[in-house]
Amino acid sequence: MKPIHALLLAAGLAMTGAAPAQEVKIALDGPASLAKSGSYNWAHAFGKVMADNGFAVQELPRDAVGGEAEKLDQVSSGLLEVSLSDVKSVGKLDPFIYGIRLPYIFDGVEHMDRALAEGKVFERVNERIADSHVRLVAIVPLGPPSGLITTKKGIRAPADMADMRMRALDDAQIAMYNAWGSAGTIVSWKEVPAAMQTGVVDGYMNSATVPLAFGQTDIVRHFTDARVINSIRAV
Repeated sequence: MKPIHALLLAAGLAMTGAAPAQEVKIALDGPASLAKSGSYNWAHAFGKVMADNGFAVQELPRDAVGGEAEKLDQVSSGLLEVSLSDVKSVGKLDPFIYGIRLPYIFDGVEHMDRALAEGKVFERVNERIADSHVRLVAIVPLGPPSGLITTKKGIRAPADMADMRMRALDDAQIAMYNAWGSAGTIVSWKEVPAAMQTGVVDGYMNSATVPLAFGQTDIVRHFTDARVINSIRAV
């Protein structure tokens, strides 16, 4: 992950000539909790550096300016300066970024960070998306690598998932669940709690910190540390 001072330099170059106290709005992806959210730790640290250097920083709660598509539109039009977005937002502009979501390709976040740096991934992606008027400055983790968060039972082997239906982010995750002998169905994040309570899905894949950050501990009962992918956001 790029250090905060490097990101500040990138922001400064992009805002050359900006007057002191120019507003920088940061669209958050979840609760503003340093204890529960890795991505908020990044946003908070970045905002502090910006504020210390004369910018007026405003943190916007999740969905305050719309969903992922709306945030991408606002960043590209200059109405929003920083967004903690899903990787799909970048993938719509350059599918190359989807490589970091392949299951079991990284040992963990540090391995991913080394690959991003040594592979010059930020440089490659930003060169290809320059015409979209957005810039990828960081890939930040929500917490430890993703495991399986479930409501009914813990999972110790793929066979345990045979009678389960999992919330999927997209068709790629559905294919992965199918390969494990399970089933997946796409459910928007805001509908996930209700979907688990009503039995539409039996769980989802994410970092162990996510149900804590979003107050789902009264719904989910099990976490299987499968370390499938890094649970990440694209800044």
